Amino acid sequence: MRFELNRFAVQCRAYGLLISLWAVLAAQCACAQDTRLESAGFRLGGSLLSPDHHFREADAFGNVELPWSFDVGAHWRGQLRLELSAGWLNEQEVDGVVGTLGPALLFRKPESRFSADFGVSPTFLSRVEFPTKNFGTCFQFTTHLGVNMDINAHIRFGYRFQHMSNAGLAKANPGLNLQMLSVSWLF
Repeated sequence: MRFELNRFAVQCRAYGLLISLWAVLAAQCACAQDTRLESAGFRLGGSLLSPDHHFREADAFGNVELPWSFDVGAHWRGQLRLELSAGWLNEQEVDGVVGTLGPALLFRKPESRFSADFGVSPTFLSRVEFPTKNFGTCFQFTTHLGVNMDINAHIRFGYRFQHMSNAGLAKANPGLNLQMLSVSWLF
């Protein structure tokens, strides 16, 4: 029992340090002159096509365009972004809060309405135990791969597949796969 309490205290300190570092990075990026709010919107989805079909998630998100971009081949451009989200995670009428903050890359061809994005974000859960899953720890990582279509100069629809797990930080690490649809406003 004592080992578990000490391990929990060490994990809490490590998570606090990591979250603090991410907050400092986010503040630095937000204060940089070449950053701008690129988009903000809502996502809704769930795990309909997987064994985790009881889970649902809804969140609000924002993307800050960072001052670093690069060419990928002759026709594609990569843009680094910082993504922040806060939302609701539900399974069988048990609710929790989920929040993420992390980097993402947006790839697009100039003058194209279509884009793809990829990201990895540290994730915080307000609860660890749900009816069919114990996530092991409130600190997780969410990776995603998505495709987007700009309807016009200000509206974007998107689809993403995302996977959340604790990367082995706890004994229990069941992971969760979700498919999400989004609508966002482009600034």
